[in-house]
Amino acid sequence: MGIIVSKFGGSSTANAENLKCIDRLIRAAPSRRCVVLSAPGIDAKHPEKVTAMLERCWDLRKAPATLDGAVSAVAERFRDICDGLGVPDVSQQARRQIHDAVAISLPHTLSRGEYLSALVFARYTGLPMVDAAELIAFNADGTLDERRTRLNLKGLRHREGPVIVPGFYGAGPDGVIRVLPRNGSDITGALVAAGMDADLYENWSDVPGLMTADPALVPNARLIPHIGYRQMRALSRAGARVLHPACLDPVAMAGIPTRLRNTMCPDSFGTLIDERCERTVPCIAGRPDAYLPDIRPAALITVFGIACDRVLDVAGPMAPLGTIAKNEQTVVYFAQERYADAMKHLHRVLIENQD
Repeated sequence: MGIIVSKFGGSSTANAENLKCIDRLIRAAPSRRCVVLSAPGIDAKHPEKVTAMLERCWDLRKAPATLDGAVSAVAERFRDICDGLGVPDVSQQARRQIHDAVAISLPHTLSRGEYLSALVFARYTGLPMVDAAELIAFNADGTLDERRTRLNLKGLRHREGPVIVPGFYGAGPDGVIRVLPRNGSDITGALVAAGMDADLYENWSDVPGLMTADPALVPNARLIPHIGYRQMRALSRAGARVLHPACLDPVAMAGIPTRLRNTMCPDSFGTLIDERCERTVPCIAGRPDAYLPDIRPAALITVFGIACDRVLDVAGPMAPLGTIAKNEQTVVYFAQERYADAMKHLHRVLIENQD
């Protein structure tokens, strides 16, 4: 494999032990030339994401006494990580960064989670960190400057060894910090992979890959090993939460495969998303808070890769409110309170029972 860009989500950066796993993954594959990190997420000890804690700091910016406590909570989170990694404590630097940021803007405040995460990891690994503000460029109106971003990222391809890049943010022409939309670190990773003309983009999280249905609702959901970009986009629009459509576009347009993997199970293959996969994979996605075309509340479930007549026949006993039949997918509306039962029923009959 030539060049791999690896993005690690908040579950992967949540604590020192997980960061050590990331370090082992980098050392095991020299082709992992760029590592994009999210802010620390939730783990067994910490029930709140650092990004949410930083948002609270912003909300409290006009209440100095209360703000100090919120800032200290974020700083202590990074102190814990530093202690676990055995690197110099950055909590005082975190306090200064956050206090400075809340005096500037909400985007600047939110970006400090990714910045500090990358800083700590760079100190632990001894690898260089490149600030995302130098790479991800925004226009004056806040939109992404794709041309300037590509130019900025080209230089990473020619650097020796891995580099660490914070996800989620960049900067405008005036140097002011801007942030990407939801799943911003995923978008950063995809932009970096496209800009470096990588051979593979890895998206590491706490899930094994794309499943045939939401495993939180359907315990017997199966891993999908290979799927095409076209269907992955459709799944994202239909409610699958593994990747937002905006996270797919840079690598899909560049023809770079994406592999979804689990940081805690690095030997698992995961799911490969590749433009060369043209078949529609049988699977189900849904949104519990959708609406019928006449604006009545409903649950929407989309079944992919299974003949429309079979879907409608199986859905019949669940009393659907409406259906839309398409070439390779069938949309079925149900009452919102029937969403979970309908997902389980359709998956059991259409996918599990076909073995």
